[in-house]
Amino acid sequence: MKLLTPAHVAAVLHIKPQSLRLKRMRGGGPPFIRLSDSPTGRAYYPEAEFLAWLAARPRHTSTAEEKRDSRTS
Repeated sequence: MKLLTPAHVAAVLHIKPQSLRLKRMRGGGPPFIRLSDSPTGRAYYPEAEFLAWLAARPRHTSTAEEKRDSRTS
């Protein structure tokens, strides 16, 4: 199992690591694990679970993209 660091996951999501930490604290964001029993231990993200979580997120388009796509259909 490959584990991703919070810095890597934050970069992929285009957010700051602190924002990712807040998502974890509030029960949101991608699934993570801690390798220690301590609640303050470092969090890691299993790559396969992170990619599945990312793929399941809703996708949004801009109004300009929707107009362009409707003209080509």
